[in-house]
Amino acid sequence: MIVSCVNCGMKLPVPDLAFKFGVPKVTCTKCNKTFKPALAENTEEKTFVLKTLDKEPLGWLVVHDQQAAVQTFDLKSGKHIIGRKSQTRPCDIIIETQDMYMSRQHFIIEVAKNGTSFDFKLADCNSTNHTFLNSQALQENIGTINKGVLLKDGDIIQAGQTKIEFRKRNSNIPNATTATEVVTKKNYAKTVLILK
Repeated sequence: MIVSCVNCGMKLPVPDLAFKFGVPKVTCTKCNKTFKPALAENTEEKTFVLKTLDKEPLGWLVVHDQQAAVQTFDLKSGKHIIGRKSQTRPCDIIIETQDMYMSRQHFIIEVAKNGTSFDFKLADCNSTNHTFLNSQALQENIGTINKGVLLKDGDIIQAGQTKIEFRKRNSNIPNATTATEVVTKKNYAKTVLILK
């Protein structure tokens, strides 16, 4: 399959096998830009062509916790696997933390278009210590994204002992800087850790 770089327009070959488990990240060999293409049906040719996903973030995850430095991550259209930094099991959003209760692939957020807006769906990745949303454990064995929970602006996700606040882009929070400022002005949320 051929994709076009979102930055310079360079045509890049991507093996069809790379799309087996979702849309892969592609790095342009000309300008070194990394991006995630999206499939769109071309009705005239009855084949599939690629178009780029929205370049602007639709929301943010802001790590705001006593045990980790403040970190802000963009959420764009598509599926994001979030977890602790690991060389052997990397994920899409890597949180820098010493929190050993957070799994290397702890939870998933899928951002999908729903009419004129976007839904943000949260699901656990069968993590050892589960994922909590606003201090409530997500349903056990939620494993698949289809059974995820819809996030609301300001929801607090807890992975291990680390708390992450979700902020959705709107007129009051138009960018990552504002999202980070809004979250870090708050007191830390209480940590809830239930080990089984």
